[in-house]
Amino acid sequence: MNDPVRGYLLRRSAKKASKKQNWARAALIYEALRRTGAARPSDVVRHAHATETAGRKDAAEQLHRTNICLFPLESNVHRQNALFLLRQQKEPEAILAFARALVLAPANEVLKADLERLGVGKDRIFAVAVAAFHAAPPPQPARPGILAKFRARRAAKTAKALRQSGDWNSALAAQMKVVTYNPHNAFAQIRLGHVLKALNRPQEAETAYWKGVALAPRDAVGYLQLGHGLKLKHGLNGALPAYLMAQKLEPSLIEAGGAANESDLSEQDRARLAESLVSANLKAILVFNKDEIAPGSSAQASRRISAKQRPTPMIINVRAAAIAGDIARAVGANL
Repeated sequence: MNDPVRGYLLRRSAKKASKKQNWARAALIYEALRRTGAARPSDVVRHAHATETAGRKDAAEQLHRTNICLFPLESNVHRQNALFLLRQQKEPEAILAFARALVLAPANEVLKADLERLGVGKDRIFAVAVAAFHAAPPPQPARPGILAKFRARRAAKTAKALRQSGDWNSALAAQMKVVTYNPHNAFAQIRLGHVLKALNRPQEAETAYWKGVALAPRDAVGYLQLGHGLKLKHGLNGALPAYLMAQKLEPSLIEAGGAANESDLSEQDRARLAESLVSANLKAILVFNKDEIAPGSSAQASRRISAKQRPTPMIINVRAAAIAGDIARAVGANL
């Protein structure tokens, strides 16, 4: 029996076990599904959930870490990791995971609401997200097959020639083929960002640059290009965290240093933010623009939801309600 067929049968069995709330059995079946190599992002998320519900929280935590390495570009994998961290009362780490999820799916209103409820405003998301990718474990996605590699190389040559000729629409189609055949190539995602930027599609370009950073979180060039992408839509201060990270990772990147120095933030604030990004100090990232924070809240940098301080009504469907409920339980609120 080939792996796709076996994967389908195992997936069906795992879902049946979950419906019967036989979580230990479901976790074992999902583990077997992983070994076939046919597991999808939704499968690994359900595996972690079944393991947690079966009472094995340490194993579930390890699974979430593995999942974000296997599927570094899947927003829902990061979101489920964030919800797990909230249930474990690890709010600062959860904020970082939510930020990763949001920049990979910028149109997701539920994720925006999640971060707002946890006290992270739009002006801080970029700094938190840059730190999140820098602090993330190295991605280890499955490698493409030989045929996919061949097709990706061929499409890359075509895309390069089209970029050089200035035929950006045709270059976009060719570059999309590259990331289709080899989606986990960081520089292919960055080149896709270049093409989208040339076509005056800044939001899509920004997302492509974020994907490049997600796949190469220790590479300075990715942060530099991300900074250029963020600058188009969000201005220099919005791009500053990416420029500072690029400069920290590779001090010889004069372009990044020059861009960072143009910011209207003081030198002291830039230094403070740069140090916060490198150390992933969430409190400092959240307050680098000198916003006030309650005394003694260093352990929990973000604002908690209380029964008297309920979020603005934004729940428009069952999915959003479920997520809001998870967050509320984690922070002790009664919605």
